[in-house]
Amino acid sequence: MKLIKLLFSKQFRPYIVTGFILSTIVILGATLYPSDFSMPTTIWDYDKIGHAMMFLVWTLIFGLFLFVLKNNKPSLVLIFVVSASFGLLIEVLQFILPAGRSAELWDFIADIIGSGIAITLLYQIFRFSNREERSTPVN
Repeated sequence: MKLIKLLFSKQFRPYIVTGFILSTIVILGATLYPSDFSMPTTIWDYDKIGHAMMFLVWTLIFGLFLFVLKNNKPSLVLIFVVSASFGLLIEVLQFILPAGRSAELWDFIADIIGSGIAITLLYQIFRFSNREERSTPVN
């Protein structure tokens, strides 16, 4: 309860903005930096878990970032579409750029799964924050 209030407080906004910027830079660096390292070819290995976790965190921070910008609950559909598009953009860039990376459908699917889990968490956070606003007396 107090954590939700803290997340949406004005004093915490710079941390959310900074977290969004840093997480975007980290994901772009981790996925587009030239690599000679070859990941195993199994479908659900640590690489896919890493993709899902990165996009879970990024989507969660992105949703909070939009909330902070708009000072209102953003559309969860919009958040999911932007997150999935970001994942697709990364896979397209991996295919196009000569960085020794390869685009993989399973990476994109893992990105979508991570984003979907984050959307579920954001739904609960926004639902809880709306309940808090309704129960707070207006002076």
